[in-house]
Amino acid sequence: MTKTLDNIVTILDTVLTNINKEVQVSDLRKLRQSNNFTMVGFARQLGISQSYVQKIEYGIVKPSRRFMELLLMHFPEVDIKAMFFDSSTQYD
Repeated sequence: MTKTLDNIVTILDTVLTNINKEVQVSDLRKLRQSNNFTMVGFARQLGISQSYVQKIEYGIVKPSRRFMELLLMHFPEVDIKAMFFDSSTQYD
């Protein structure tokens, strides 16, 4: 479990240091809708406000580290790198 958390922290550090892709509206919405969540239900699942989810979905704000942590905790299958980076970003 600790190794998994360490991996998550490493990924999130990379994401926050190198974030250079505007969140595509469809990326987060697609995840939300494929799990049969309304925006309000998705926000409740993550423990955040609906308005924050909406702002991320529409690219008004970039996701915070905490948002990405919550996303990975509730949806471990999510590829954070693909969702928040463009393909030109290099990873270790």
